[in-house]
Amino acid sequence: MTHRVLPDDRRVGRRVLRLRPAGLWHGRTIGACWDDTCAARGDAIAFIDGEEEITFAEMHDRTRRLAAAIEAGPEIRHGEGVVSLLPNWWEAAAVFLATAMAGATAIPIVPILGEREIAHILRT
Repeated sequence: MTHRVLPDDRRVGRRVLRLRPAGLWHGRTIGACWDDTCAARGDAIAFIDGEEEITFAEMHDRTRRLAAAIEAGPEIRHGEGVVSLLPNWWEAAAVFLATAMAGATAIPIVPILGEREIAHILRT
């Protein structure tokens, strides 16, 4: 999986430029950080959801496949938002990570929100 390059300093907000000297921003994508974490942690447990335990390696495989499907689809372009309406399960984390890996912006919505709140998020 290749991760799209972040914009150069001319297009990065002032806030990010303040974070770099403090060592809080390294110019890496969420996807690149996720790849490194999974490579380092491999068989360690990444998520526990009920009775299911998912290792970093298993979750990385799932997120890579989902990211590839997002990238292959004609409807989602780099930087566009992808809305997901999922409870706080491992699948929500997988969608968030895969969306970031595909270069899109994850917009997670929790099902506890009402119809008005969800409609507002979708309009903005």
